[in-house]
Amino acid sequence: MSVLLLFSIGAFLFFRKKPSSDFWGGFLEEKFSITVLIGDHFTIESNVPTGGFGTFRDFSINSEQDFSQHLQQHPEQASQMVPNQYPYVTIMEPNSAKMLSLYFGDHGLSFDLLLNSEWDKSKINTESLVYVGQFKTMVF
Repeated sequence: MSVLLLFSIGAFLFFRKKPSSDFWGGFLEEKFSITVLIGDHFTIESNVPTGGFGTFRDFSINSEQDFSQHLQQHPEQASQMVPNQYPYVTIMEPNSAKMLSLYFGDHGLSFDLLLNSEWDKSKINTESLVYVGQFKTMVF
């Protein structure tokens, strides 16, 4: 009987989930739904140096507001470019989303995945957020 008890305790200790770090503790309590925001870059469509029409990124323009301000300062360019509707992300974002998926999956949690540009900022106090991306793409 004591061998069975020792075996049961040993099995319990071996197979139980390892405690998480304090950093992720709040996410694991499930008080709010979890949303992972992917920082997407703002891109512009225009004629490109090769002579064709394409998409490019200007590092000083990170939002519709920045784009509008740029056109106010350079009105001669208004007919030459338009905001692009396709997101641009670096390799960091999908790799990080995969790692978070594995981590949260190990704890039986799911999350919503959104582009930062599509996220409704009014939800700031209603969900747990994880932001993945470059700081300059974090437009709140």
